[in-house]
Amino acid sequence: MKILNIIFTFLFAVFSVVQLNDPDPYIWATFYAIIAGISAFAIMDKYNIPLIGILMTLSLVGAIYLSPGVFDWFSNHNTDEIFEKMAPGKIFIEEARECFGLLITFIVLLVQFQAARKRKIA
Repeated sequence: MKILNIIFTFLFAVFSVVQLNDPDPYIWATFYAIIAGISAFAIMDKYNIPLIGILMTLSLVGAIYLSPGVFDWFSNHNTDEIFEKMAPGKIFIEEARECFGLLITFIVLLVQFQAARKRKIA
């Protein structure tokens, strides 16, 4: 689990830096940096279960909120368009990318939540 947390810490730190050129960088860079921090503390077997639970909820609610962009992309556009540069007429690109980012975050937080519960029980 320690190696996995090192990978999560590194990836989310990179995700945070990459978000600095996003149209709304402070929200996403901060959010991903917090996930990197949670993963960094998990390396030392330190977990904040309430914080993880709150962020899991935010991630899932955010992904559901942004899911119409994913459905729009799948049903009305070429699948390669997700890799194109964002444009005012293609808001689905930003929404789909953010939705997938939140789903990845939710999965990582779920892993952290399960590890935290296991540590509390043991």
